[in-house]
This record gives sequence, structure tokens and C-alpha cells, in this order.
Amino acid sequence: MSDPIRADQLDPTPADLSGVANRYGIGSLTKLGGFENLLYRSEDGRILRLTHTSRRSVADVEAEVAFMQHLATHDVPVVVPIPSAAGRLAEQFTLEDGNEVVAYCMTEAPGEIFNPKDWTDEWLVALGDLLGRAHVAAESYDGPRRPSWTDDFFDPGTAQCPDAEIVEAWRIARDHAADHPAGGDHLLIHQDAHFWNQHVDEGRLTLFDFDDCGYGTPEHDLAIVLFYWAFDFDATDAGVRRLIDNLFEGYRRHRELMHDWREGFDRIMKVREADLLLIMVNEQNDWG
Repeated sequence: MSDPIRADQLDPTPADLSGVANRYGIGSLTKLGGFENLLYRSEDGRILRLTHTSRRSVADVEAEVAFMQHLATHDVPVVVPIPSAAGRLAEQFTLEDGNEVVAYCMTEAPGEIFNPKDWTDEWLVALGDLLGRAHVAAESYDGPRRPSWTDDFFDPGTAQCPDAEIVEAWRIARDHAADHPAGGDHLLIHQDAHFWNQHVDEGRLTLFDFDDCGYGTPEHDLAIVLFYWAFDFDATDAGVRRLIDNLFEGYRRHRELMHDWREGFDRIMKVREADLLLIMVNEQNDWG
């Protein structure tokens, strides 16, 4: 199996972009960037995403978008998918250079991204509320299936990694987390709902970037939020307590966590730490 082709390896021509835009009945596109996927904004404020089929198949993306649609219909504040003119959630398209991509279109999240240092207690409560709503809604999702979080589908590049020790550490961390109830496969989760995947608009949140959604547990989703809070902002006892108190206040409006969430969080956060080490080695970039 060849290595997945990322966004920076794709170079759609103007004719390519016009062809994809026509399938969704949208106007000219402006490139926003992207790491794993290419993102464009249309002149009428919609977002178009292109992903090489070596990363995600059409079926994978259709399931991703179906989950987004399910959450939106259950009043969870997420970006809303926009079907193509043919009524499809995802469209496969061949670029002029022969690369096969899968596209989908969505509404643009209102507001903007804020650094964790700028998040208020009220916003943290709102994030807990959002994730609680999402997990309750996910219990009734019966659409196309996404993989489990433990599947190689989410492997962050072990095949390309030249450091066998890091690869082995990642696999040990993943298996250790999967042995805990918090590492199970109870329902479909976002799996990457950190602060950089939320827009805030006058205190109202909108969640986006469902590229990594897969079957896991509610505790897994919440542990990822804590990981990035500590990684990007405040790992002090007081800082972690501030996040947990506010996040859980919002979350417990909708559901309770398992009794042994602390141990589960610890194991899941170790997996994400190993994920980032693998990506840094593969990208030859220590991200500062």
C-alpha cells in the first residue's frame, strides 16, 4: 500500500476547481490551506474540502459527512454538510494530473479560532455542553460506519516512520489504552475536538474537522481536549482543575462519565503524545 497523499502534494488546476465547484453549484474558490486535506472557501461563504482517495475513500468520507449531518439534525452546533447538485454527500473527482480526490461541501463556522489562553470559563462550559450533546446524539446514529479509533485507518504514519522505537512505543500506548473501558468502541466520536477545531462567535461554539471521527468512548473525546489544554496552554494543577471543572459542568448536563475516567484519560493522552511524536519524526519538524 502506497503512502497517503497529503494536501501539500495536490495541485488542482483552475479547471479542476471549477469542475468540483460546479458539482455543488458554488462560485469561485479561494484556497484556505490544509494539512491532510485541501480547504477552499467559495465566494458565497461555503467551505469545500478535497481529500486524496489514498487517505480516505469515498465511503469513509460519506460516513464522516453522514455523522456531521446526524449531529446537525440533533441540534449539536457543528458545520452543516451541503449535498451536491446530484444529492450526494461526497463526490469523487479526477484531477487533470490523474489524482483521485473526494470532495464535500459544508457551511462555514461563524466566528473564529481562539488560542486556549483566551478561552473563558463560560466557553469551556459550552464546550462540555457541546460534547455532551454530541455523545447523546451519537447514541442514535445508525448511518454508514466509520472505523474504530484503534484501526490502522488512523495510523499516523507508522509505515513511513524511520524510528522503530517510537513506532513500538506508539503501538504499546494504543494497546494499553484499548485495554481500558475508556478505550473501547461505544459510539461514534469526533476524536479531535480540541480548541483549534472550534470557532467561537460571541460565546457560541461551532465544531468542525470531523476527518478523524471514529468509534470510541465519550471519555476518549474529553481526554483529547485535556491533552491539548495541557500541551498548548496550562499543565499546572490549577490550570487542569479549571478546565476539568468547567468542561465537566457543561458535559454533566447531558450525561455522566465512567467512574475510572482518570486512568482512562491518562492512557488515551499517552496515545496522543505518541501520535504527535510520530508525526514530528515523519515531518522532520519538532513544531518548536
